[in-house]
Parts: sequence; C-alpha cells; structure tokens
Amino acid sequence: MGICLLCNGLNDIHIECHQCNEKMIDRGKIFDYFDDYNAYMDFRQMLLVDGDPESTRKNQCQHVFYCPMCEETQVYKVSMTKK
Repeated sequence: MGICLLCNGLNDIHIECHQCNEKMIDRGKIFDYFDDYNAYMDFRQMLLVDGDPESTRKNQCQHVFYCPMCEETQVYKVSMTKK
C-alpha cells in the first residue's frame, strides 16, 4: 500500500477537460462522495469499494476532477507511491 501524493498535497496534476480543454479542478477522492461518513473511514477499506476492482491491485486512488468552464466531471486514476 502506498500513499496518494495528490491526497496528501505533495503533487499537483494538470488535467485538461476533454470537452473544452480548460484546466480541471481536483475535487477529491471519489469515495468521499459516497456518503457523509466516508471521509472518516479507513483508506485501505475504501479502496475496496471505490467502484474499480483493479484499484487496490494496481495501487491507484481515483479522484474526481471538475471543469468550471463547461461543468464536466471526470474520474482520474492517480498512481500511489510506495511508502
């Protein structure tokens, strides 16, 4: 298990919107949107229910990106680093 550099503020990713090519804004981990208490759940357990069965095996954290120009959302998989 590694750490997500984006979640921990150690890296910034520039994602362009596939609709209008504007810079998208990171809105956090996808599983933070599931319900009000997910932000307090164990990170490793949440990777098991993030909607991608491969994310745990591939050591990826899924983030939601939002385009302020056209209001498009996109999920981007961030590779986690080894501890």
